[in-house]
Amino acid sequence: MWDAQQLVLLLSSLRVSQSLSNSPACSSECRQALAEALCAEVLVPLPTDQEEEAPVPLRARLMLAEEFRPILQPRAAELYNELGCEAQPVPPLQPKGVDDGKSAMSFLVPGGPGVQPHDAGTYSIIIKQLNAQDMQLLPSLVPQLVPRYLQAEGSLLARFLGWLRDPPAPGRFQFDAIVMENVARPPPGGASSPWKTFDMKGIRLYPHEMRFGREFGKRGLHVAAVHADTHSVALRGDLALLTARKLVDYSFLVNVFPSGAPPRPCAQMQANPGPTPTPTPSPYP
Repeated sequence: MWDAQQLVLLLSSLRVSQSLSNSPACSSECRQALAEALCAEVLVPLPTDQEEEAPVPLRARLMLAEEFRPILQPRAAELYNELGCEAQPVPPLQPKGVDDGKSAMSFLVPGGPGVQPHDAGTYSIIIKQLNAQDMQLLPSLVPQLVPRYLQAEGSLLARFLGWLRDPPAPGRFQFDAIVMENVARPPPGGASSPWKTFDMKGIRLYPHEMRFGREFGKRGLHVAAVHADTHSVALRGDLALLTARKLVDYSFLVNVFPSGAPPRPCAQMQANPGPTPTPTPSPYP
């Protein structure tokens, strides 16, 4: 016999599953439109010697553009190259497969020269499809989330840089996606990691958690004390925001990159932490 709470959870699960199964894919024309909208936005702060022309109407647009600009526009020069904005027409975004993906959402990456979807080191952003629940939450969350990113103590929440929408029209569905920082990208000057990103859920032992245990054992990874303190300050600020919003950050991405330095005992790490922590934790909602 099912109680009322179990029945509510089952119905909610069925609604989410139906929503995901009905999620529209982004066609090549949709991916082209999203790339053009992103290029139009990153061109705003960049200097140009050309006379301004009348803006060309775009099929897609950025939602909440004013709220996102403080965090998106400082990346304009980098994104201009990744997106291939100098080309005419702008190359469409590229589809991206995700290992062990559970959300059933589509992922896209820039289409500029040199960007390889299978190589996380070649792009700084990833574009993830949004579902109905995400779209309902974002308008009230973004005005608080972007200032949180810009706090002096930093944030461990993966950065949302923009919200793209390809609106509905006869013969096509609406497609919404969030532009996110690519947290699996190797640090500047760092070597490629021999380990794929660990997407730790903390719910049960998914393949990522079991793989982490096989690689690093029960003791896991250790971070130098100074870096642990820095991460703790940022994490407390993140938790304050999530708690105030009654949100649960259920996924913790852990990227591990070799530092090139020889292994050191834990006591030595605490006494002389060095410039770079071995693990790079990056959670995202």
